[in-house]
Amino acid sequence: MAGLNTTRRGEALARDILLADCQVVFTETAHLGLLDGLDLPGVRVIDIDSDEWRTTIAPYAGSEQIVDATEPDDLFMLIFTSGTSGDPKAVRCTHAKISGPGACWQRGSD
Repeated sequence: MAGLNTTRRGEALARDILLADCQVVFTETAHLGLLDGLDLPGVRVIDIDSDEWRTTIAPYAGSEQIVDATEPDDLFMLIFTSGTSGDPKAVRCTHAKISGPGACWQRGSD
């Protein structure tokens, strides 16, 4: 999973999508226009506000969630830096980096 920066435009946004090796981009209708005209070979774009998407996921409503076992150092997602000193870089975020602080906050509230 990669969080894309919706302030990026044109070739800069295409660069980020391709750098993160995205195979699918999920977007809202409000941001769909940002992808118009971009050369994104092999990338499927899905508008989550579309009737087609709602129809696709409808059979899975209420389904049991199946989560594969993960290790703390397994990749969870990529988050792009702000790019203040050049093009943004994709930073690896592991499961531990995301879940560790959450577990600490939860323990602190007990």
